Amino acid sequence: MGKNIYFGALDTARTAILNADSSDYISLGEAKLKLAVLLGLTPVFPQTHGWDSAALLQYSGTDYRAGQDESEAFLWLVGEGFIRILLRQRHTPKSLLEAAFAGFEDEKYAYLAAWPEFNLGDPNKADRKAFVAAMRADKRGDVPPPLRKRGLALLRLSKAVQKATKPHTPRESPRGDLLRKEIETAAGAAKLLGEQMIADCLQRCVDLGSEDGNRREKIDDLLGKFRNESSLLQVRQITDACFNVVAAKCVGDALPELTFEDFGERARAVMQQTRSQASVLGNTFAGKIKAPQGAHLEDLKPLTWSNVRAFAEKHRSKEPFHSDRLVDLPDLIASVQVEGMEGWLLPLIGGFVASEGGRVATKKVSSRRAVLLRGVLALTGGFGGGKATHLVLNEKQYEIKNRWLDLLCLNE
Repeated sequence: MGKNIYFGALDTARTAILNADSSDYISLGEAKLKLAVLLGLTPVFPQTHGWDSAALLQYSGTDYRAGQDESEAFLWLVGEGFIRILLRQRHTPKSLLEAAFAGFEDEKYAYLAAWPEFNLGDPNKADRKAFVAAMRADKRGDVPPPLRKRGLALLRLSKAVQKATKPHTPRESPRGDLLRKEIETAAGAAKLLGEQMIADCLQRCVDLGSEDGNRREKIDDLLGKFRNESSLLQVRQITDACFNVVAAKCVGDALPELTFEDFGERARAVMQQTRSQASVLGNTFAGKIKAPQGAHLEDLKPLTWSNVRAFAEKHRSKEPFHSDRLVDLPDLIASVQVEGMEGWLLPLIGGFVASEGGRVATKKVSSRRAVLLRGVLALTGGFGGGKATHLVLNEKQYEIKNRWLDLLCLNE
């Protein structure tokens, strides 16, 4: 498998069911996962993401997009290790399902991103223990439909993770004091930038100590007591980014792909100061979709997980960014105008659909769903179209492609 990469866009807080923007992030996450696998990179997630990510559970559900075939293709990629969810190093729990049950039964997990019915602050919360008992006894018929559907997706995902987990499979490393130290570094950067209020709020998080200062829910509880909404939003953006940096370190020291395009200016400045030089900015190649003038999209079809599976099987032995991968990519992507440049589009993900008459119909697309476009241009090297047999790079494309490869430490 290829070099590990962790996607901040799929942070459980971003894809949380109660987050108004969750559908955008779930679509963006799907796009990034598909592109990563096509290029030979290996997306990696920590254990908690496996059972509390609304995105991963949605991809695993039997009713996702085109139905069961699509979710089975996604689960095949997980089971074969093309997408990894790492269980923790300790011997128990032995499966993702058991990890979820342990989380449901532990009131330390007061807020759950993918299971809002279980949030402890909700007076109408569902009975966690009854759900676990029904799942253990295989009596899913006793579970309300929305929970039943997610429970089935969790069971299917757990089986795929179990298939991929061998005695030699890497495990998620303990977080230890890493999150508190990352926030402390960010506090120092904020102070140097003259953002004293942000620095003070971050220092308060650090002062929670080595136990609570490394628990995200305790940090969120503390920040919820502050009244300066403008600063608070940016402090939360910073602590969330710090969490994602640490999550990447704990899953095989994966390359952290950090999504800053939605950050406030001050939060973005702080994280630009503190982020690892090896990290990849999720908005490096961000571009908004322009009308597809001159683009030939009449034959555009969805890029499915089944397509990605077939591509992954064919190129299993090829290194990331191998020329054979790049030569075959034009069969899966379409040409489109992006901010005056000729770019590439992952079908369906960008929101373009073919109408019955064969002409192109467009839907309103958020910038987050379009964020990969220039990245696809750079990573494919700028093919001329059709079945390309060699790379055709103009000066600008060559510059962008090398910039991306340098960030991923893949340039010789």
